[in-house]
Amino acid sequence: METDKKKFYPGPIITAAVWAVRGILFGALLNIIYEFFFKFMDVIYLQWPLSIITGLAVSAVVTFVLFTYVVVDSETVEIRKIGRKKIFNISDYDFYTYSLTKENSEMKALIIKVFLYVKNDEFNKAFRLRSFSQKSADKIVNEINRLEAEATEFEQKARIQKESFMGEKSVSVPKQLIKKAEKKRIILIAEIYAVLLAFFLFIIYTDNVTMRTYLALAVMLFMLFVWIPHYIIKFRKNTKRCPEEIYFVDNHLIIGEENFNIDEIETILITSAECHSSSIFPVQRYIKIKSAGSKYVFWLGTESSMSENDYRNIIRLLKEAFINASDKLKIVGTFLY
Repeated sequence: METDKKKFYPGPIITAAVWAVRGILFGALLNIIYEFFFKFMDVIYLQWPLSIITGLAVSAVVTFVLFTYVVVDSETVEIRKIGRKKIFNISDYDFYTYSLTKENSEMKALIIKVFLYVKNDEFNKAFRLRSFSQKSADKIVNEINRLEAEATEFEQKARIQKESFMGEKSVSVPKQLIKKAEKKRIILIAEIYAVLLAFFLFIIYTDNVTMRTYLALAVMLFMLFVWIPHYIIKFRKNTKRCPEEIYFVDNHLIIGEENFNIDEIETILITSAECHSSSIFPVQRYIKIKSAGSKYVFWLGTESSMSENDYRNIIRLLKEAFINASDKLKIVGTFLY
C-alpha cells in the first residue's frame, strides 16, 4: 500500500492469518491442559469450544504487542512496533534481509525467522520481522535498493557508464574451487549417513528396537538411497550452469557464454548474501534471468563453497550494471531449482 510516497510492509492479511492460526492452536492446547489437569475446577473459558475464543483473545493481545511493520520512503526506513519506532537514513546504512532456519528435534519441522539487518561502520543490528515471509522481507530491501539507485548522483551514474564503455568490469567465479568444495561436502554427508545407518542396523541386530528406531532407519535409508543420489544429479546439473566469469561492458551483461542486452532483460534475481543455513545443507546461490521471453539460470555454488567477499563482489557488479534500471534487479531469499 502506498500513501504520500511511503510504502508500508507487510499487508494486514498476513498478520491476521498468523493471529488466527496461533489463537486456534493455543486454544486447543488450553483445552488439552484443562482436560488432563484442571477438569475438577470447572473453568468455563478453558472448556471446548470457549477455549478457542480464549486462545484467539490471548493471541490477539500478543500479536498487537509484537506487531511489527516497516515504512519506507525516499530518504528513510522506519521499523515500528507498538510504542516503539526506529528510523534510519537510507544513505547512512546498508540493509539486508536475513533468514534463520532452525530444526525442531522432535518434529523435524523447519521454523523460519526473518530479520531486517541494518548496519554501518558504527551500528550493526538485526530486527525481527514478525509475521513476515522471506518474500515480503525481500520486497523491502529491493525497494530500498531501487531508491538508492534513484538517489545516486548523476555524475556517479555517468562515471559508471563511462567506465563500462571504456572497458569491461568483471568478476571471476572460482568454478573449479566451488566444484571441489561441493564434492567434499557431498562425500562427507554420505559418510555421516552411512555411519548412522550402520549404527541403527546394529541396534536392530541386538533386538533393542523401538518404533523410533525404525523411523530413524527409514530416514537414513531415504537419505542414502534417494536424497543423496538426487543431490548428486542436481550438483552435476548445477556445475554445467556455473559460469567462470561475469562482466558487463557497454550495455551488455555477459555471464559465462550468455550475452544479454540489459535493455532486453525483464528481471534478474540473485540470492541474497545474507541468507544462511544452520544445518549441514548450505544455502544454494543462483542468478535467474528473464530476457526476451526466455529464462536462464546460473549457479554460483553455496555459502560454504564461495567466499563471502567474492559473492558480494558479484552483487556489487550487478548493482553497477543495473544502475539505470534498478527495478529489474531483485536480491531475494532462497529459491529452488
